[in-house]
Amino acid sequence: MYQQPKRLYIIDIDIPVATGLGIGRNVIIVRTADALIAVGGAYGTLSEIAFALQLGKPVVGIKTWDIKDVISVENAVEAVNKVFEFLNS
Repeated sequence: MYQQPKRLYIIDIDIPVATGLGIGRNVIIVRTADALIAVGGAYGTLSEIAFALQLGKPVVGIKTWDIKDVISVENAVEAVNKVFEFLNS
């Protein structure tokens, strides 16, 4: 992900804070969702799974990380059906 150098943001700022929101979006996505479907995944997916589990949100996975409490399914239809089961219970 391309990010501008901090020096390009400084206009009338005394202390710039580079948030790196690129990866910070993962916690925002998880906090916003009622349940998550993880598909495949690298470390970004892993962090979203971790945040969701820490927040007590159900996670359904398709060919993703093998983690306790992640419900593994084979395809998108099964994943969506499983999420609706969680949300309607």
